[in-house]
Amino acid sequence: MKTKRLAVDAVLSAMCAVLGAVAIDLNSIKITLESFPVLLGALLFGPVDGMAIGFVGTFLYQLLRYGISATTMLWILPYAAVGWLAGRFAEKARVPAQFPTGPRNCSAHGNSDNRTQHGGNVS
Repeated sequence: MKTKRLAVDAVLSAMCAVLGAVAIDLNSIKITLESFPVLLGALLFGPVDGMAIGFVGTFLYQLLRYGISATTMLWILPYAAVGWLAGRFAEKARVPAQFPTGPRNCSAHGNSDNRTQHGGNVS
């Protein structure tokens, strides 16, 4: 893993922990944007990074807010699973870029005109 990518993962994990801490708690409902950095990292870098961001970010939040308890892993695993699933979805949906490597072949696009195929007017 490259240093820049690791640094971005760390920043996204920290954002996950901070966004979890500034959540709005309404009795039994928690309104939060905690999963946004997890999804962003998973879509940009893939399932392993998404899972790591979800795991580390939520672990930091749980550690700072509640400490370690018997249910800590039960709160961490959903965010790690979301990161992994979003990354897998992004890999499946990603279309590889197709760059032309040679002269443009316009006949493949329905243009059989020689002027556009050779890049100029043929008079």
